[in-house]
Amino acid sequence: METSTTHGESIIHTARCTLQGIEANVDVKDKLEDLTRKTATLYKLIRNYENIHHEGISSDCEILNWTLPVVEDELNAAVWNLTSGFYKTAATCLRGALEMGLAALYFQILENGNFNDGEYNQTFADWNRGVTATPSWQEMEPVLKQHANAKDFSVGLGYCPINEVGQYLELLNQFAHNCSFSSTNGEGANILNMKSGASGHFSQEMFDRMYGAVNTTISIIASTWLTIYPQIIPELDGELAEAVKSLFVLKPAQDAFEFANQASQNM
Repeated sequence: METSTTHGESIIHTARCTLQGIEANVDVKDKLEDLTRKTATLYKLIRNYENIHHEGISSDCEILNWTLPVVEDELNAAVWNLTSGFYKTAATCLRGALEMGLAALYFQILENGNFNDGEYNQTFADWNRGVTATPSWQEMEPVLKQHANAKDFSVGLGYCPINEVGQYLELLNQFAHNCSFSSTNGEGANILNMKSGASGHFSQEMFDRMYGAVNTTISIIASTWLTIYPQIIPELDGELAEAVKSLFVLKPAQDAFEFANQASQNM
């Protein structure tokens, strides 16, 4: 009986061969290093929230301390799985990164909603103690949509940026839930339909697809944070401010970056 390449040492050997092959593929290697830089830039961008000194905004670091490292770790895990040929798993890591990036923002909005009243952020405290689950998109979506900056964006640009986030989250959910095909774009969403063969094998088509997905995920997290808190932009130093521009690879994200730049100048 033929031994499956998904069991025992054989899968380790397969993944190692994929890693070694990537070392010799300059284009692929450059793209992976690009994603590594962008992950680090995203982390630094959101961390600059803590430097905001603005009425009505709590810049306490506790929420980011418990959420942002998860975002970074999930993105790094996505890149690692992309590197070693586990493309479907890379997509599920992206789902985790996006969920926690949005949850961090959701908790921060609630924190600032209570800030002037001096009330305790019970929602975050209960989550942080493990009393409640990570908030679902159904819980987070209305809070994000009701924020004044999200409303201003919708009026100014003619579409709701939070709807764009929800649609992309649904796409990543389909990978996590092992749907045969995505109802969002019709592409394969589990390992049997992703045209990559057995896990651990390099596929240029799947690499390109997941490379784009990592870029998109980073772009959406960054743009959603800046839409809600454009006050972050003036806190960026020259080098980071320049590096941040590379994160906005989608048209809605580019719109969000321009919106945040204009909003920050009017504050």
